[in-house]
Amino acid sequence: GDPLSAAMNCYPRAFSKLQLRLVQMGEKTGLLDQVLLELSRYEEKERALILKIKSALGYPACIFIIATIMMVTIPPYIMKGMFELISGSGVEPPLLTVVVMKITTFLRSPAFYLGSVVVGVLAWFLLPAWWNKRDNQRLVATWVEKVPGLGSLYKALAYARFSRALSLQIECGMNPLNSLPISAEVTENPLLIDSIKVASEGLNQGESFADSLSATGFFPKLMLNMIQAGEESATLGQLLHKAAEMYEAEVDHSLDIFTAMLEPAIMAFIGLMVGTLVLATMLPMTQVIESMH
Repeated sequence: GDPLSAAMNCYPRAFSKLQLRLVQMGEKTGLLDQVLLELSRYEEKERALILKIKSALGYPACIFIIATIMMVTIPPYIMKGMFELISGSGVEPPLLTVVVMKITTFLRSPAFYLGSVVVGVLAWFLLPAWWNKRDNQRLVATWVEKVPGLGSLYKALAYARFSRALSLQIECGMNPLNSLPISAEVTENPLLIDSIKVASEGLNQGESFADSLSATGFFPKLMLNMIQAGEESATLGQLLHKAAEMYEAEVDHSLDIFTAMLEPAIMAFIGLMVGTLVLATMLPMTQVIESMH
């Protein structure tokens, strides 16, 4: 006999705060069917956005991982005979060859494989605890925002998810002041989650919605202008919906730019590694041939 929201609240891993708050609002207003319909549309668009990002970044990430594994595991065994020949020739190899020989010898040693297992196990157990600290999340978010291409994508994604979540709550009749923290949590952006407290304080003190968000220093001028226009025309939910669509289109554009930058960077990394191996073997072989003459 409990309400639907109370039953959902028993499973926090299955239902988000946004879903619970909207269901509670639907129960109070008697518009639960409409709220659930709007929530289903929101979840569909949110899921489509996340899948789009995963599909766009999946291919470059897969290529990078495979290339890194091949460069770490294959050369130490393929180049073993070549380096043994160089070592037995009596010719002093150049510094580059010496460094590469030591690296490949270490990559063949049991210490490398044992160390890899130890590092992997430690990362499996320690990384989640490290990531759960808000200071570390802010540090990573600040670093990500400074990366060319990735930073603009990260920000546009936060704008889009915040606008859509806030639009949904306002159109379902929720108070904007109560909607701000939940909308910020939906983005999973620690910088926005922390700065949204400034906006909440501004709204409590009687400032306009646009001025309160502007005080955070997080949102772009265009989005703030749209919010201000929505306040003045009593169409805040609709304009936030338009802002979400606009920044979702920007996410698509940023994804194209980032993947376009990432693929040649991966190819350059592979080329640099291959070129280093070629130089490390060809330079001493040339010295060996000259010494034979």
